[in-house]
Amino acid sequence: MGTTGVGGEKPRSVMLTMYKQITIKTLEKQGVKQSEIARELGCHRHTIANVLSRENFIEKQTRQKGSLFDPYQEQIKKWIEEKLSILRMYEILTETHGVSSTYVNLCKYIQVRFPKQKEAFGVQVVLPGEVAEIDFGYVGMFPGPLGPLVKTYGLAVILPYSRLDFYAITYDQKLETLIQEMENAFLYFDGVPGRLKVDNMKTAILKNQHYDLEFNQDFLEFAYHYNTVIIPCTPYSPEQKGTVESGIKYLQGNFISGRTFHDSIDMKRQLTDWMNNYANKRVHGTTRKVPMEVFLSEEKGKLQSQPDTPFALFNRGERVVASNCHIHFANNYYSVPSRLVGKDVTIRWNEHLLRIICEGEQVALHTISTEMGTYVTNRSINEWDKVFIDKTLTTAVVDRLLHHCTVIEIKGESYRFKKRD
Repeated sequence: MGTTGVGGEKPRSVMLTMYKQITIKTLEKQGVKQSEIARELGCHRHTIANVLSRENFIEKQTRQKGSLFDPYQEQIKKWIEEKLSILRMYEILTETHGVSSTYVNLCKYIQVRFPKQKEAFGVQVVLPGEVAEIDFGYVGMFPGPLGPLVKTYGLAVILPYSRLDFYAITYDQKLETLIQEMENAFLYFDGVPGRLKVDNMKTAILKNQHYDLEFNQDFLEFAYHYNTVIIPCTPYSPEQKGTVESGIKYLQGNFISGRTFHDSIDMKRQLTDWMNNYANKRVHGTTRKVPMEVFLSEEKGKLQSQPDTPFALFNRGERVVASNCHIHFANNYYSVPSRLVGKDVTIRWNEHLLRIICEGEQVALHTISTEMGTYVTNRSINEWDKVFIDKTLTTAVVDRLLHHCTVIEIKGESYRFKKRD
């Protein structure tokens, strides 16, 4: 991938984040022109074309180190209160404290750690079906699935155009829970919006600073599966998600307060009844319209249809390929191509399948064995001599077989695994 340099310089190689790669492919599937995608993401059109020409994503997710200015954060805060210029702060930090960084980095650090309060903002206008806003909010201690009181959260998914609300009660903020309830929201809406605006919840966004954006890769894959684009809110900018924050307050003030819940089942039952028969059928205080009526008449038809299959969430781990061309997982051993012996690989698994990935490319796919201590081996035809005892005889058999056959190599997901989930 590349971009055009300034002043006629040659394009330089640029590694796009997984977020941008998935966003590019999703926008292209939504029918957005490549030139418009390039303008929206600030990329060169050749970069867009390169991403779209690849079948797979370049999968790499890393965390960056903290800032060199972190040990002096309190001192910098004091200097800001004393109205020292950033240039003077930079001089003190480099000359007195020996910090080795640049003035620009200090400016960015102060911009992120000590943002200025925004006093006014404009009204956001969205198109029907364009976006949904999502957020978690703590609602108190209530009976959990096992009976005792536990921390309880409300999840709000709101379509800001019609103000149609979907609410869910959860007992954690894990990714599995978020994905499950987002799928329930899409079922409730009977469609998928083009974009998801999310608050800076750690479940979905690992890091969101003005100069450093890092997503949870599993959430990216979830969004890609549903052909929707993630739009993160700028830190310390509550006006960018005012609708969903109002929704959380509305849930707390109009559903949680003043009600008694016997157990978790009763709480969810009351929530569904309140959501269907009151929250979405009232006259909205801002729009002065009934959300459900606006949704049915103007927005529902603009939502994207849901995919035929649900999203399969894969867990993540790391392994080193052993000298016998296998990796160890859950008390069993699974084969990997021999060229990867000694290398680090990423493993992704769910209830049924184990995926093995190296440098962003899936190199093996296995059905997870229910036995203990077994070897699950898939070998290419070029490696059969490693399986059978007589290498010479095996080579002769393979040569005779290949002489009378046409070898067809199929890349992508195995057909027999296609509907395992």
